[in-house]
Amino acid sequence: MVFPEISPEMQQKLVEFDTLKQQLDAIEKNLIQLEQKRNELVFVVDSLNSIKGQSGEKILVPIGSGVFIPAILEKNDKLLVEIGSGVVLKKNLEEAQKILESQSKEIEKIEIKMRADADKMAVRLGELEPEIRSFYNELQKPKKK
Repeated sequence: MVFPEISPEMQQKLVEFDTLKQQLDAIEKNLIQLEQKRNELVFVVDSLNSIKGQSGEKILVPIGSGVFIPAILEKNDKLLVEIGSGVVLKKNLEEAQKILESQSKEIEKIEIKMRADADKMAVRLGELEPEIRSFYNELQKPKKK
């Protein structure tokens, strides 16, 4: 919505403010997803550590939505590991752990960059907010005739 009494400079600031808010919201959602993925990777690495060298043990295998199937762990010297884009490779336990740890570190790097970007956006929003609030307060004042 454009009001005739809004200067082009203020219009630009309003658009910038709205755009930054939307981008910040998107980054926050992505950060939540990345953190969940990284936590999952850490859990899997820990799980692999716990089964190292075991064979013939009874385990529960999750199949989703909190449902588990009892199973007997056979030899676990080769695992199938997704390395990205649906590509799955056969790896030994140590190689699988390294791949998962590497993926976790990459996610962490992305999270750090996204947090830095979010911080910059938050600073800019903080700079714009008083001006925009002042502008809206002026709009609310009754006009003198």
